[in-house]
Amino acid sequence: MSHPEPYEGESRLEQLRYSIILAVNMLISPIHSLERMEATCKRLIAKNPKALTPRSFLADTYRIYEKNEAACFEYEELCKLASLPALDRIRFAEVLFRLRNFARVVEVSEEAVAEHPNEKNANWYLAMSFMELGLYDRAARYFQRSITAGNRRYEDYWRLGFCWVKAGSFEEALRAYKEGLIVNPGSVGLKESVAWVESKLPQVFEVKCPAGGPIHGNGTPPQPPSW
Repeated sequence: MSHPEPYEGESRLEQLRYSIILAVNMLISPIHSLERMEATCKRLIAKNPKALTPRSFLADTYRIYEKNEAACFEYEELCKLASLPALDRIRFAEVLFRLRNFARVVEVSEEAVAEHPNEKNANWYLAMSFMELGLYDRAARYFQRSITAGNRRYEDYWRLGFCWVKAGSFEEALRAYKEGLIVNPGSVGLKESVAWVESKLPQVFEVKCPAGGPIHGNGTPPQPPSW
C-alpha cells in the first residue's frame, strides 16, 4: 500500500525500510510463512502503531490465508489511519464478503470498483452483495460488468437473469438465461428459467409497471445456485 505525502505516521524512507524488511522475511524459507510474517508485522506495528506498510501487509496476509476476522480488524484500523487506495478497498471488500457483511462491501468498494471497472471479482462481490440486500437492479448491472470482465460462469448468467426478473426486466432476464445456456446447455435450472420467463412475457406486455416498480408474475423462476 502506498500513501501520498505528507503522512505523519510513516515517511517515504520508513515505508521503504518496512518494505525491505517485509520482503526479506517473506522470502526466507518457508516462503511467506504466516507465523513469521504475522510476528514481523506486529513487531513493526508495536514500534510505530501509525505505520501503514506493515499493517497493510498484515491485513493482506490474513486475507490470503482467509483469516477473515483478523484481516477485517486490520483493514478497519487502516481506514482509521488514512484513506485506503482503491485496490486495498477492493481487497477489504473480499474479506467483508466472506464475513457476509454485504452492506459494508458496498460502502467500502463501490467507488473503488468505479476506478477499476475491469476487476471481475470486485464487480462480482458487489453484485452478490446487492442481490443479498434485495437491490436487484443494481445487482444485475454488476453481474453484467463481472461477466463482461471475464466471469463467464453459467451460474452468474443464471443470477443475472434472476435479478432482472426481480427488477421487472423480463426481456433482459430471458437474454441472460439463454446466454447461460450457451455456456452450459445441460443446465436444467436455466432451461426451467427460460420456460418460466417465456410463459410470463405475454402477461408483462399487457400490464403496466406500477409507479416504475418491478412487475412480478405468479411465483418466481428457479433460484440460482448459492455461492
